[in-house]
Amino acid sequence: MKFRNSEINRGIVGLSFGVASISGSIAAFYSELFDTRIRHTGLVFAKEVSGAVIGGFTPLISMLLVQCSGVAARAGQSRST
Repeated sequence: MKFRNSEINRGIVGLSFGVASISGSIAAFYSELFDTRIRHTGLVFAKEVSGAVIGGFTPLISMLLVQCSGVAARAGQSRST
């Protein structure tokens, strides 16, 4: 299946608005739900752990996908079509 650039761009913009609306409303929700000390500790812990898990496994997963695809590409190398 081939996508046109305009379709991809519309999807990216749509997802960006979705993420922005969720991020804004969650901050207001948490400020009313928890105490300041608990809120700060919980948010920092969740942010750092999720960043370590997602950021730590992303290079591994991307290299496995490149190897499974059979395309002779190296990490960081872009291919022009």
